[in-house]
Amino acid sequence: MNQILAKVIAGAVLLLALAAGSYWWGDHNRNNAWLANQAKSALKAQEKFDAEVTRGNDAVAALEQDRDALKTNYSDLERKFHDPRNRVPLVVGSSNVCPGGDAVTVDVQAVASPSTQASGDGEAARTADPGPVLTYRAIWMWNSALAGADVPSGTCGSADTSTGACAAASGLTLQDAWDNHDTNARSCADDRLRYQHLIDFLKGKPQ
Repeated sequence: MNQILAKVIAGAVLLLALAAGSYWWGDHNRNNAWLANQAKSALKAQEKFDAEVTRGNDAVAALEQDRDALKTNYSDLERKFHDPRNRVPLVVGSSNVCPGGDAVTVDVQAVASPSTQASGDGEAARTADPGPVLTYRAIWMWNSALAGADVPSGTCGSADTSTGACAAASGLTLQDAWDNHDTNARSCADDRLRYQHLIDFLKGKPQ
């Protein structure tokens, strides 16, 4: 009887040991799987972070490259502007406007938008006394400075800065230039405001 009881107890202990071992093994496997998933998640997160850092560095490098190119453009323009400085005027008297009072239309490239450059409607030049009129040299310098690149006006440009090409009246007056400056200043102010709101939003700053 005692032997039978001992065998029953031994069998029960063995079953319990097997059950405990199976549970431990299963729990161990579950822990390993969880740790593996965590490692994969951490690796993916690190890869995403590294990719964003690389993207940010590339963006900064591209920005610096474009800024250097822009500085070079302006340096080149300064040298080109300096050449005709002492021989070609920026303004001429209103009597130099084309015969018949018709203004010369300024031939400029649309670099950003028409509102960012001096236009050549010539309304002011058609008045009885428009006052000093800007030469093609002035319009060339004005629009090129806005564009950061050579923007010829009429026949005046970096390819031809001769007196004949640049000293002629463009038909635009100082008032036209002032009106254009006002338009540009308002546009720049609006851009600064929008960019600042974008920066604040990206940084998560409260408005």
